[in-house]
Amino acid sequence: FPVTIKEDGTIQIDYTPRRELVVGKFLSNDDCPEEVPDCVALREQYNQELESKGGASCTACEKNKIKEKYRNVVLNIIKDMPNMD
Repeated sequence: FPVTIKEDGTIQIDYTPRRELVVGKFLSNDDCPEEVPDCVALREQYNQELESKGGASCTACEKNKIKEKYRNVVLNIIKDMPNMD
């Protein structure tokens, strides 16, 4: 990935693969990414699963498990689409 080394020595990644942008958009509850067919229904399942684990009081551990599950679902859906580098 292209990177920038800042004056303080930290490294900044200057590139995010499109697949990660799609996953991030799905998980953020913003508009559904057009690359994910039936996104609204899938996101509804995602949100229902979060709610079933306590909603806002869902522990970070449980929330991360659910996010990882749906991250993998979305990646599986888009894996064969062009330009998903």
